[in-house]
Formats: sequence, C-alpha cells, structure tokens
Amino acid sequence: MNNDTGDTEKTDEADVSSTRSTLPTFSEWIGFQLPSLPSMPQTVKNLDKAAAALLDWPTAVLEGKASRARSETEQSILLESAVIEAMRRELGNVDNKKLSSQVRGLVQDYLQKHHSRKRVLELAVKEVATDPGSDDATGKPSDDFMAFFKGKVDSLGTDEARMLFAKVLAGEVKRPGSFSKPAMSILAEMDEDVGSLFERLCNMSVALPAGIPIEFWKPRVLTLGMGNAGSNALRDFGLGFDQLNILNEAGLIISDYNSYNLLFGQIELAGRAHTLSVKPQPDMTAGKVAAEGVLQQMHGVAFTKAGGELRKIVSIAPYEPYVTRLRAEFEKFGVIMS
Repeated sequence: MNNDTGDTEKTDEADVSSTRSTLPTFSEWIGFQLPSLPSMPQTVKNLDKAAAALLDWPTAVLEGKASRARSETEQSILLESAVIEAMRRELGNVDNKKLSSQVRGLVQDYLQKHHSRKRVLELAVKEVATDPGSDDATGKPSDDFMAFFKGKVDSLGTDEARMLFAKVLAGEVKRPGSFSKPAMSILAEMDEDVGSLFERLCNMSVALPAGIPIEFWKPRVLTLGMGNAGSNALRDFGLGFDQLNILNEAGLIISDYNSYNLLFGQIELAGRAHTLSVKPQPDMTAGKVAAEGVLQQMHGVAFTKAGGELRKIVSIAPYEPYVTRLRAEFEKFGVIMS
C-alpha cells in the first residue's frame, strides 16, 4: 500500500515536472525570473518554441541540456571569433584589422537585435502569465510566423513598440493563427499619430460576441442616426474624413466608410457587453422599424481583417460621448441598449 501511494505521488510530481521542466532553464538563459504559469503543457511548449526562435538557440538549450548560461560579454566574444573565422575562410587574404572592424559592427548589430527580441519575449511571458486564458493552446505557432515576427521585432527601437509586439506574441502563443503577416507589418510601421487614431477608433467600436463566424462580421464604428462617416458624421468624435483617410491608408479600415453588416441582439461595444432589445410601443411602429431595419443592417466604418486582429491588443476604454450618442440614437428607433 505504501508502495502504491509512493508511485502515485511520483507520477503526480512527474506530470507537474513535465509541464514546468523548461521554466527554470528558460529563466536562467533569458536572464529574468519567470512568473509561475498554470499547468498548460501546449502553451508552455509554445513559449519554448518562441524563445528558441527569437533567441536563435536550439530547443535542447531550453530543455535543460546546456550546462549554464554565458554572460553577454562571453557570447559577444565567441560570436565575433566565429564570424571572423568564417569570413576569413570565405574571403581569403584580408587585412585582419579591417576584417575585425567589420565583424565587430556585425556582431554589435546582432546583439542589439538580440536584446530587442529578448525584451519582447520577457514581456510576452508576463502577458501569458497574467492572462493565460481559460483553455490550453490547441496548436503551435508556425515556423513561418516566428520567422516573420522575429524580422519585425529586430527593427523596434522603443519599449512601447516592444510591448505591443509582446501582446501579439502572447496572443499567438495562447491561440496560434490569431495574427497575420499584414497585421504585424502594419503594427511595425505604425507611428504615434496613427496609433492614437486607431485607439480612438477601437474605443468607439462594436464587435459581435465570440462564436459568430468571422466571415459574417468585422468590428466597426456605427453611425446610426449620424449620417455617412465619409461626410464627416464622426467629426465631433475625432474621426473626421481626413482622420479616416489616414486609418484607411494604414490598412486598418476599409475604404467604404458607409458599409453595413448584420447586427444581432448582443454586441460588445468598446470592450463592454451590451444587449439590444426592442422597446415595447403602444402602436409598435418604432419597434417594427427596429425589428425590420435597424437590427438588420447597421452602417458604419468597418475594420479590415488586419485592423480587427490588432484591435485585440488595444486596451480599450469606452469613449463616453460617443457611447451616449449611440444609445440615444438607438432609443429613437425603439431599441434599448443595456
């Protein structure tokens, strides 16, 4: 009986160890202390894959097969020596001083990129630890995604930009396939002005609840009772025609600023869940209009596919003047937004 209990305990410990086995080594090599993660084997494996891809280390390193982590100075010396020898073999008789100078520049450039990747990885791990999601990942990030992502991270110069890419990586680790190459390219090229406009757009945007097929919906900013956004219907809320053009040129919204889509009874408006219901009327005239028209086709400014993906990483805060106006417009058609 004692033997059975001991075997059970060993099995349980092995299961926990298999889930967390990569974490201590991962922590040593990255150079920061990892927060604890829940027992989610595939999500942890996805983090390992991201680390191996971003830091150019074989997966074996992250599985604890490397004896210790070298300091950045040691890495730099080893890398520089290796590149010098490789270039000497290729170029033949080249002046050593000139060769060393060129190689030193290449090594420094690589180490700067390495620092950016490492920082993004650190922030992404913290994002996953803070919000691991309710379910384990069902797949893994593709090699193509990781290669493209790494190339974009190499060009980042600020921690603010790295934080956004960290959110992308965290989202991909938890749910592979969440972000496309166009979305990452737009994010990499987004300047502060475009970012500010996009945040405002998201703060006024509507989306359908999870479960509605994506082909039937794109997030959008509704213009109910306000007119055509292309004719400055949203100007009072900071999204006039000129601002919309900037967002369109950045690839975040489609060019038809008065497009429409079906709208159902439950929506997410600026990060909050709302229910749309027809208000009882004595003659049901307004209710009939709502049932037959308003709740069927809703005009507004639609996000592109890439824009909808990037909306996921925005910390949305409802823009109350717009929310108040939209609620009032719904009520004119006999619809209560609650």
